[in-house]
Amino acid sequence: MELNELVVELRRRNGVAIGCTMSLILLIGEDYYIFHVGDSRIASIDKDFYQLTYDEVNVKYVDGKEKKYLANYIGRDMELWLNTGSGKNKENGGYVIGSDGLFHQLVQGDIELIRNGMKSKKGMQHACRKLIKEMRERGERDNISCALLKIF
Repeated sequence: MELNELVVELRRRNGVAIGCTMSLILLIGEDYYIFHVGDSRIASIDKDFYQLTYDEVNVKYVDGKEKKYLANYIGRDMELWLNTGSGKNKENGGYVIGSDGLFHQLVQGDIELIRNGMKSKKGMQHACRKLIKEMRERGERDNISCALLKIF
């Protein structure tokens, strides 16, 4: 919460419109704990692909077009609401963590790429690089980040 207050103060002092999202997963033994704000995402992956976080956005229509605006992010207000979650790690499962640009145009073939990449450290690095490249080629204009975590 201290980071949030620092960003709010920086915004006010310098008159700049800045902020950031955060999707954090903490793995402790057999359990995971999620701390989330904004529209970055965490998904679990094993035989299924399941999004564990939800985007915190407001939808407005401007000139007949849908526009999404962040409803919650670090630096928005002094009082930050932080969404949390927890659960059990699945043996041989893993997690995909990324900014919303990674997930906007994700298709089944991408999920298979992730699943196959989770077999090794090099495979995970390759999968992330390939996904980022694919999203750019599909025309994604939002920021794109990717991290894969594997449970052994």
